[in-house]
Amino acid sequence: MAAAAKRRAHARAKTLGALTARDIRSAAVLREQQEARARLAHKEAALNAMVHANRLATEQVLVARADANDAFDEAVADRRAHQLRKTAKVGVPAVRSSAAKSRRNALASVISKNAELNQNRCMQAATNREAEIAAKVNAARRLAAETRLAEPIE
Repeated sequence: MAAAAKRRAHARAKTLGALTARDIRSAAVLREQQEARARLAHKEAALNAMVHANRLATEQVLVARADANDAFDEAVADRRAHQLRKTAKVGVPAVRSSAAKSRRNALASVISKNAELNQNRCMQAATNREAEIAAKVNAARRLAAETRLAEPIE
């Protein structure tokens, strides 16, 4: 039995030890393919990082441009309103329009503030209602438990 196991071990060692040139080339090709995949993954990661950085930079530039445009528009509107106030007589449509615009803005702010207050009141009322209902439910459960305990067991 030991001799047979020895023969099998020698045969297996001989088979494993007899690497052919084809096996060696196959291992080398596989290693090259893995290295190529790793290089490609590294290049893709670097490209993704560069694209992300470019997107962030572009977004920052766009935000800066939008801020500059807003500031410019406000400056133009201020200069125009100042010029109109300086040269206009009472009753000129542009002055009336400007006054109506400021009144509309004031009304909109009052309406939004009132809406906020109303929303807060509604949320408080809902909370109070829920608390009252929870108290009633707890009281009912407590009374039900007391009546169950008061009844004799038959």
